[in-house]
Amino acid sequence: MKRFSVFLGILISLALLFLLFYRINLSQFLAAFQKANYYYAFLIIVVVFAGCYLRALRWRWIIRPLKDIPAASLFIATVIGYMANSLLPARMGEFVRAHVIGRREGISRAASFATIIVERLFDGLSILVILVLILFWIEIPIRGALIAAAWSALVLYLLIIAVIILFIYKKELVLKLFGFVFRFLPERAQQRFLSVVGSLAQGFKIAEKGHHLLIIIFYSFLIWIVTALGIYLIVLAFGYQISYLAAMFILVLLTFAVMLPSSPGFVGTFEAGMVYGLMIFNLPRETALSAALVFHGLSFIPIILLGFYYLWKYKLSIR
Repeated sequence: MKRFSVFLGILISLALLFLLFYRINLSQFLAAFQKANYYYAFLIIVVVFAGCYLRALRWRWIIRPLKDIPAASLFIATVIGYMANSLLPARMGEFVRAHVIGRREGISRAASFATIIVERLFDGLSILVILVLILFWIEIPIRGALIAAAWSALVLYLLIIAVIILFIYKKELVLKLFGFVFRFLPERAQQRFLSVVGSLAQGFKIAEKGHHLLIIIFYSFLIWIVTALGIYLIVLAFGYQISYLAAMFILVLLTFAVMLPSSPGFVGTFEAGMVYGLMIFNLPRETALSAALVFHGLSFIPIILLGFYYLWKYKLSIR
């Protein structure tokens, strides 16, 4: 099954790259690179690292019921996790993040992973709210389809939140339910599985800390606002200008696109989300593709290099 998912991801990446490069005007594509102002690259890299640091600050509040961990330590784990997402299939970077912070801070890896699940829920809910708000202000061809998709995703997120709330306040009931569903497993494997599921409940304790939620919500929206600045800057670098709302909308499309199975580093899905988003706002296809490729590199290569530095500095192994 794992090999199949890896193969499917690579196949989707190749298919999207073929569609993006199919019948492209090569001379215009190369000319866009030559005309770009690469002085913006430094600012975009600053934005990328600022986004990572804001994620570390938010994670500190999510993980605080388990242990008060310095933001610097969480930033290191976040960078290493993002590096792993760029190099390993199936978003393994999320498990790497949980492993690194669990090892460095002496907390349960299952509980640490649960805080990452909570983090992703806040990401999903905030990006859906942003999408709905943006659609009130800008007119785009696929507005109706996006509204339907947003409502569908919102229902799914609410169901997941309901399960988590049930998990917090009725833990024994949920464990019995899991035990019934997975009763076909050998007894030893079943006990191990239920032990891990039980450990996850520790990471969901944030829901018991209502006064933390406003801070986490604030950081969740701030992360996306800062991240959109990178898209706004890359468009300026290639000689065009869009509104900040347009940059936010392209970020939403990009976020949805990288949810698709892909090769490590979101090759193809990243470019497709950004290219078709830029084309909605009248950027030529060749310019949009060149901007997407540069932005992809600026978003990932510095993180990969810093991630490997942290692996070396703290004597960690990617294995």
